[in-house]
Amino acid sequence: MSEGKRQDPLHPKKGSEPGAEVVDPTQTFFNLAQHLQPGSVIADRYRIVEFLGIGGMGRVYRANDLELGQDIALKLIRPELLEDEDSTERFKRELILARQVSHRNVVRIHDLGEFEKLKYLTMSFVPGRTLKEEIRKSGPFEAERAIGVMTQICEGVDAAHREGVIHRDLKPSNILLDEQDRVYVTDFGIARSLDSDLTRTGMAVGTPAYWAPEQAAGESGGPASDVYSLGVIFYELLAGKPLRGPAAKALRELKQERPDLPAFLLALLTKCLAAEPDRRYEDAGGIVADLQERKVTERFLDRWGKPARGAAVLILGVGAVLLGFLWLVGGGRSAGQPPDAYSVVVLPFDNQTSDASFDWMEGAMADLFD
Repeated sequence: MSEGKRQDPLHPKKGSEPGAEVVDPTQTFFNLAQHLQPGSVIADRYRIVEFLGIGGMGRVYRANDLELGQDIALKLIRPELLEDEDSTERFKRELILARQVSHRNVVRIHDLGEFEKLKYLTMSFVPGRTLKEEIRKSGPFEAERAIGVMTQICEGVDAAHREGVIHRDLKPSNILLDEQDRVYVTDFGIARSLDSDLTRTGMAVGTPAYWAPEQAAGESGGPASDVYSLGVIFYELLAGKPLRGPAAKALRELKQERPDLPAFLLALLTKCLAAEPDRRYEDAGGIVADLQERKVTERFLDRWGKPARGAAVLILGVGAVLLGFLWLVGGGRSAGQPPDAYSVVVLPFDNQTSDASFDWMEGAMADLFD
């Protein structure tokens, strides 16, 4: 495509040329859906490779960018969602904001264009499957895998929250996994820009099963609303099925069905799924911090088991003895006299006994010095 024909992808020309045929965009959408076969070229640039799926926003295709020579994802937006100038302008503003989110776990939006009266988005193409498909295939995730996947999801959402972008339609079908379980969150900025059109169009842009209570009540929501949706996704990873009914009851059942789950995961889920936004994590970053902190702790305890707990007790006991000694030594000083500086040296443990049952302490203490 020549430079003279190229339009600013985020500011396509409005209206139609004089004398142009008036086209029903809804009818065009369904006609195109039948004709976008492999080999079709959109806007003189994107060659359709295959149909990927359809959702509330529109149809998604894998296409090859003929200018850049690489595959991208192309999404045709349902025309009833952008049927007036106000909704289109708001949509563009949100996309411009969403494009500021740059993170390894976020699918980057490239361009917004128009083809035969239809708006389309181009995004990075991720080979793999949706998280929804993976849950259906694999069933409940083991705790370690669930934590790994969920940490990546939350890191991507946290990057968006730090840019002031709220997703508002987080769900397993909007999360992609590649063959190495690397996570990519998609569709940032779309649901939020269209939420005020729900009543007019009669369509639900988001997915009620993953909505926070305030969203279900018609409020716009904020980062804490995304946190609730993340909790629902995390529950589905661990339970292997969507959340149904009151969260408290579902979590009690999950605890019975999955006795292998660490207690901190259930506590984290409880906080994410609190009915009141101010009782949840403020944003996705809070979830990331807790998952990372607990992961380090659990890794240490899982490696050393009960002996590690014994080491912790031993270290605390030694610390108490040292404090007592310092208190006794300093007891003879007159009131207000500052104590001398004391230095305490803690050395790695070396088992020089013939009892092999103490060998675990060498590794446990060595970890403290790594």
